[in-house]
Amino acid sequence: TPQAGRMAHLKTGRTRGGAVSSVRFANLTAVGRMDTGIVLDATFKPNSKCGRGWAPRPTHMSDISFVDIDASGAAISGYSFDLGARHKEPVRSYVSAMELFLKDVHLPRGTRGSW
Repeated sequence: TPQAGRMAHLKTGRTRGGAVSSVRFANLTAVGRMDTGIVLDATFKPNSKCGRGWAPRPTHMSDISFVDIDASGAAISGYSFDLGARHKEPVRSYVSAMELFLKDVHLPRGTRGSW
């Protein structure tokens, strides 16, 4: 069985500014091997083309939904859920619990854990 990367991956950079909103992952099924189940990644490096004084607010992520996701037949070598942010900047500064919606999401425990 080939190795897949991730079931769902949403990536942004903490110094890019702007917003990522109204994103829905739905009706996904995975089998075989994956490195991570669901990834929300706010650790992308700053844009090197911006000048030294570039200091926008962090990208705000809102209204992110995962609905009818089934990877119960998959083997995950990393984390089931990887909600990443920069060191000392909790993921809640990017996605609040009220704006992240999960319904009927079935992922096996990854070898590195669930979170």
